[in-house]
Amino acid sequence: MKTGLSILFILMAITTFFFYTEDKYAEIKQAKLDIVDYEEALRQSRDILDKREELLEKYKAFKKEDLDNLKKLLPDHIDNVQLILDLNNIAKKYGMTLKGIKVETGPDSAFEQGSTTNKSSYGTIAVSFKVTSDYPTFVSFLQDVERSLRIVDITDLTFTTPEKTTNYDFGITIKTYWLK
Repeated sequence: MKTGLSILFILMAITTFFFYTEDKYAEIKQAKLDIVDYEEALRQSRDILDKREELLEKYKAFKKEDLDNLKKLLPDHIDNVQLILDLNNIAKKYGMTLKGIKVETGPDSAFEQGSTTNKSSYGTIAVSFKVTSDYPTFVSFLQDVERSLRIVDITDLTFTTPEKTTNYDFGITIKTYWLK
């Protein structure tokens, strides 16, 4: 009888283990794995916050003038009015006036057309205008446009010679970029 009772208790213990304890043990193992994953995610989150703070301190170390120049170099929005004003100020310096101004927002850059991605991180804008000037003054104007902070590419340049004057009519198309 004692043997039978012992066997019964052993069978009950084994049955309890397989039907109750084993499931709870598996849940505990999974919970421990989840805790490890959450601790890793928390560590990575702290690393990201530390890196953010480090970059924010570097950003704050820049002079406001330098940040303004950087925004002028490659703006984060289309600012064709400011671009035209900048060009007009350069032209005024040489006694010229911008005429026939046309602005076109173009498709993504040719650099991006050859790539496999359809979305570019920057856009382009083309500005066409005409000025009248003698050749040396026009060259000085172009040099000032070249030295300006805004990145511009001259994509088209035409000129015509009016009769009985030393001034030329120059047609210029420039292309500039902005961050999307």
